[in-house]
Amino acid sequence: MAVRHYVLLATDGKTKLPTSSELPPDPTTEVEVLIYGFVGGLYRIDDKVVNENLNWEDRKNFDDLYALKGSAYLPSPIVWGEVGDKIYITLINLGMKYVNIMDPHTVHMHGAHVATQLDGFPEMSFAVPMWEFNGSNKPETLTYYFYAEHPGTLMYHCHQEASEHVQMGMYGALVIYPSYKSLAENGIRKDKRGRWLNNGEVVSDIPCSATNRNFAYNNIHSFFNKEYIMLLSDIDQTWHDSVLNGANFNPIDYKPNFWLVNGRPFPYSLLPHPQTLSDSSDPDLAQLNYESYVHVKTGENFLLRMINISYQVIPWHIHGWHFRVIGKDSHISPFLEMNHTSNDMSHMKHPVTEMGFTCTIGSGETYDLLINAENKSPIYRKYIVKGQNCIPSVCRQIHELKAHDPSLIAEIPTEPINVLNINTTNYIDICDEPEESPNSNFFPQFYPMHNHDDYKVTNNGVYPGGQLTYIQIDAPECGGLMGSYYANKNFTDLRLKRLDENISFNWKTDRPQDLGEIFSVRWTGKLKLPISQRYKLQLVCVGDGTVKLNGKEILRVKDYYSLPVDFEMVDFESENEYKIEVEYVGNSKGAIALLWISSTKVREAIPSHNLYPI
Repeated sequence: MAVRHYVLLATDGKTKLPTSSELPPDPTTEVEVLIYGFVGGLYRIDDKVVNENLNWEDRKNFDDLYALKGSAYLPSPIVWGEVGDKIYITLINLGMKYVNIMDPHTVHMHGAHVATQLDGFPEMSFAVPMWEFNGSNKPETLTYYFYAEHPGTLMYHCHQEASEHVQMGMYGALVIYPSYKSLAENGIRKDKRGRWLNNGEVVSDIPCSATNRNFAYNNIHSFFNKEYIMLLSDIDQTWHDSVLNGANFNPIDYKPNFWLVNGRPFPYSLLPHPQTLSDSSDPDLAQLNYESYVHVKTGENFLLRMINISYQVIPWHIHGWHFRVIGKDSHISPFLEMNHTSNDMSHMKHPVTEMGFTCTIGSGETYDLLINAENKSPIYRKYIVKGQNCIPSVCRQIHELKAHDPSLIAEIPTEPINVLNINTTNYIDICDEPEESPNSNFFPQFYPMHNHDDYKVTNNGVYPGGQLTYIQIDAPECGGLMGSYYANKNFTDLRLKRLDENISFNWKTDRPQDLGEIFSVRWTGKLKLPISQRYKLQLVCVGDGTVKLNGKEILRVKDYYSLPVDFEMVDFESENEYKIEVEYVGNSKGAIALLWISSTKVREAIPSHNLYPI
């Protein structure tokens, strides 16, 4: 358990908001708005100083600290810790650069279980005055303390004149992760081989590389590969301009005209966030950030930490998937808790769960939404690429649309976005890729998520804008095996190369149109597992089939008259990649399937997320 000490400095600043949907940003269409906020961040962990420049007690830092006046940005720095950590936040009030206002400030950790003296509600505690720096005097400070009792998503904000200071931007995310200790107390731990166990049983779907910070709660089903904070707020430009100009503003006249995701409206919500640390930074510190363009691979679980710090209810709608609500206001979902003894990590198979596609988030509420980016290719790729049921392919249809009017085909910025050289793609480009491409003429997939009060998907009335951002789903890093299809039984007349997600074919219905009655197929790639485990490999085949692992033949089924199955026990190590080659010779009446079974896996075709094409 660690002592994490943050230093936050209250001040003002300015932010630029777009009034058009163009990228890269066009400065001539931006409006500049006064904001308040906190700057600073993590000062030290235990005895390790992370940022010595935040040492407010060292006189040599005074000038640099005071120079931060006027540098506020949206949102304020992320505060995070683990269960059992002691979190300290030292508040310094720098005062304002752009307005002559000497307001005191506080830090309220919204939802934290703290004593009233540390709650930051000034009407029943106290506030921090402005630092009137004369060149040598140290700042007046107050250090808040929060003991992290349980994991979850919270927020913090200034509670001095909260109606104004929160609207002006004095807020940030507060996240608590499970610790290894809290996980172990709930039956979740790693064994000596690095495998994750739940109540003593191996959970093979969680990679050995996962840490305690790949769980949202002390529950095995809260595992995620990637996480994203979605801090939702808004700006009433009239209110902000009134503060800048010293005019009175009645909060009951509140009427926002910009709606923000992590401090920025669309399309700026797609751009790299200026607070994100560089790739060379300590990965332990860089995991959590304010990036709002979600970018994951097919098959990954991603967590959305939804935070509503605005003064309006937000119906947050996510296209493409149904999410699981795994927590609200930093408390685990009771439905998730009911399933804590189950090791079935399938996303939607629990008998009792809370799912949806729109999450209604009230002001001051947080939700933890877990989504599995399942592969839609098995259901939709055939129609999109080939057509079905006498309906031409989507690829063909959009080519015809382009011939009518090219502007109808959207250019989609791809993540990561280089502001100086923005790469885009469109679904015609994806359709026209070679069929053997790992993208399979199907990936990437792009989905929006947005405020479903759709008038809030505008910037000062201009659509699209506001609370809107994208999810980019890339082809699975693995994705299957590369299949080479030949129009004879000798592997010499190549007719087709394609990426097959797994090997499970009944040729009566699955035979490619390019092939005749007699044909052969060779699949090549690599096999990799997230954990070390013994598997029983099975080859089921009507026809001739062989399987080689690292060049050694381990399975063979010969002709139509032998037993149509062969099996072998194989001990796989998680750190190794195994070269695999499968050959088949047969006809349109044949079939082939490469299966496995283990102590933690039911008998199934080896799935695509364990197969890598080469």
